[in-house]
Amino acid sequence: MNRNRNLLIFFLFCSIIFNQVTPISILGDSSPLVDCIIIKYSECSICATTYELEIQPFYERYRDNETIDFTVIDAATQPEVYWNVITGLEINVNDYGNLPWVIFSWGEQVEVLDAVHLDMIESTFNTILTDIGYVPTDPGNSSPGVEILKLDLLLIAGTFNLILFGVSGLGAYTYRSKFTSERLLVRISKSRYLVIIALSFLSIIALTYQLLDHIQGGCGCATTNIVKSLLFRRYDHIMILGINIPFALLGLGLMFTIIFLVSLIAFLPVPFKINLPSERFLTINERILKNLYNILVFISFFGVLSLFYLLYLEIFVIEFICLLCTLSQLVIVANTTLIITWHPLIMK
Repeated sequence: MNRNRNLLIFFLFCSIIFNQVTPISILGDSSPLVDCIIIKYSECSICATTYELEIQPFYERYRDNETIDFTVIDAATQPEVYWNVITGLEINVNDYGNLPWVIFSWGEQVEVLDAVHLDMIESTFNTILTDIGYVPTDPGNSSPGVEILKLDLLLIAGTFNLILFGVSGLGAYTYRSKFTSERLLVRISKSRYLVIIALSFLSIIALTYQLLDHIQGGCGCATTNIVKSLLFRRYDHIMILGINIPFALLGLGLMFTIIFLVSLIAFLPVPFKINLPSERFLTINERILKNLYNILVFISFFGVLSLFYLLYLEIFVIEFICLLCTLSQLVIVANTTLIITWHPLIMK
């Protein structure tokens, strides 16, 4: 009986002592108090440099600290992981600037530091730990960076299309030289044709650049904000038969189709016979040219309608206007105007 009474007194004494002590014992728990998610973007050299200068020292200093748990995500190679984190933490990317980011998450709270606020990494971390009863030490520094058009991709896009247009133009000129009929130049004025070709060529260079950048993991936009680029990349394609097809590729198809149909309708002599297998042939007459012109008008209007979707994305979803996309959009509007005011089958 005395033994049980002594045990009871001992437990009461312990409970009184522990109740008088600040509950700092939770800091010794194996689970960290703060989650620190670092989001970098390896495709941007300046972003990578900013990460190494501003974030890497903080990471190295506290990587073994029991109060913090680090997760490093490369948004260039792990876009799905990046968006899972952003969605899970309910972060609106339009509220913040460029990458790299440092995200602190503790309890129900989240604090995001973008590239221009990286000088606040340690002070923010200190404030968080002060609020929950623990204060580490050390200071930090900063310097944001930007990324513009990738000149190598722009050079490749321009060179490729110059060669393509040069070969096509030479072939068209050689083919045309076989005909002497005055009707070859009657269906379109030289100025209208050259404007359509020039505008389409500018759009094709921009779209080729965007497609190449998409293949490399970017979004094809000449933006200084990688966060906006990643957000744009979520919507820069369409799923067809289970395949993600970039809008830039669809835009290229649209531009090349317009150039082909305009050239065909403008210069093809009629009637024109095309030899088919089994000694048969197809005769292209003015009725077929009229149908091709109707198809051209339809395609042009379809291109204009697609602009409303892209503008909706840029203005309301991404909250960013892409200069290259705007160039292509202006070309579509201008070409559509030139096409619907063109009357190719009214012969002089």
